[in-house]
Amino acid sequence: MARLTKQELKKDELGSQLGVGLDYFMHHRRPLLKWIGIGGGVVVVALAVMLFLRSRNQNASEAFGKALDTYHATVTPMKAPENTGKWFATEPERYEAAIKDFTTVSNEHSGTSAARWAKYYIALSQVGLAKYAEAEKQLQELSGEGDADFRSVAKMALAGTLQKQSKATDAEKILKELEQNPTRAVPKVTAQMALADIYRTSNPGQAKTIYQEIEKEFPESSLAEMASARILELPAQ
Repeated sequence: MARLTKQELKKDELGSQLGVGLDYFMHHRRPLLKWIGIGGGVVVVALAVMLFLRSRNQNASEAFGKALDTYHATVTPMKAPENTGKWFATEPERYEAAIKDFTTVSNEHSGTSAARWAKYYIALSQVGLAKYAEAEKQLQELSGEGDADFRSVAKMALAGTLQKQSKATDAEKILKELEQNPTRAVPKVTAQMALADIYRTSNPGQAKTIYQEIEKEFPESSLAEMASARILELPAQ
């Protein structure tokens, strides 16, 4: 990822941060939200735009970026000679370190967009550590903060956390709300995909219907391809 000089940031801070943010998030979009569901890739782009376009505090953004480096650090028993970045021997170690870094961002830059997103990533890290109750509580609080875009992202993550705790009914309720009230960050199709995934075992017929709707609405797209693949994976009825 390209690095910008302080002079360049001062010259066009918002535009430059947007570019850096999109580059970073697009590169890491799969590991970022892999536990939420297949709609994660759709959310990531909007997330990057919101964070880096709206963040006017350069120090907070830089601190947040360093915390993200921890969150996305390589996990390997032994550090490879060519790896000059952060690394951890196990995923739990990485998540614990990420929580520490994001907590620092949240405490030292309270009131900024970066601080709010830091709390969000603390919750993601807690999910990575299977601390679902803690993550659920954090995401419940975040679901009522910020603008509609941020709240929708928090709710999407909350639905994923609830599903991991076998609270499918609660997750379904949130996803239906998101489907009926789409935002730039969580468009209707993202909630539909997640809903269909919940129905895969409990109501495969309904899941197939949703996937077919997505195929029809987004023909010749990656979304249609994913929906088609999901249909083939459904249990026989």
